[in-house]
Amino acid sequence: MAGRRAVRVRGAAQARAALEVAREIGWAGPLPLLSPPGAAAWLGAAVFLAQIAAACRGENGGENGGEEGGPIPPHGPPSAAPRPAEYPSPEWPLPEWPVPWPVPWPVLDCGAAPGLALAALRHAATPAPAGAPRLQALVLDPACPAWEQVAAAAARAGLPLWPALPPALDPGPRPIPGPAERARLRHWLAGAEAKDRSGGTEAGAALTAAPGDSPTALR
Repeated sequence: MAGRRAVRVRGAAQARAALEVAREIGWAGPLPLLSPPGAAAWLGAAVFLAQIAAACRGENGGENGGEEGGPIPPHGPPSAAPRPAEYPSPEWPLPEWPVPWPVPWPVLDCGAAPGLALAALRHAATPAPAGAPRLQALVLDPACPAWEQVAAAAARAGLPLWPALPPALDPGPRPIPGPAERARLRHWLAGAEAKDRSGGTEAGAALTAAPGDSPTALR
């Protein structure tokens, strides 16, 4: 597996759409789902993971206007999930994955707040039900004054701490992705899959932001 891309999600409906599209294109293994920027300050690890869990159940998490669907296949106990040691820009190499469906890899953005990153580490150490989504990495601005202390704590906890984001698609501000957003997800993820299969030649052109959207790709 040469490298993987991520999707930034704002709630269960966007996470569900990302997982469904990934399953449609035959994505096997981990699908990195990034929280909104600085979400540790206003969303927190528990709520973020609850949104991912709702998406895995085929739910929209209470967002208006959506329909409930079938569950994403279970992804096994947390102990089955190997974690990358670090995120080396610009590609994110991940280990081969033993299951034939997309597995959500929640990544919480802590902004420049080391205290919130430490709180997220404590949450990650809390026992959770078997198969429940767990934090797989944290993102923290390396310019924050306590970076070294947080990095040491993360290393002890076995949770990667990244100074930068992996390449990611921002599907836009709509809580429930429509056909256009799903098409962009499919283009983005299918391009990454094609790049893996071809050994480095990416299929498709770079995506551009739709009117009113956040920047499409975080590179």
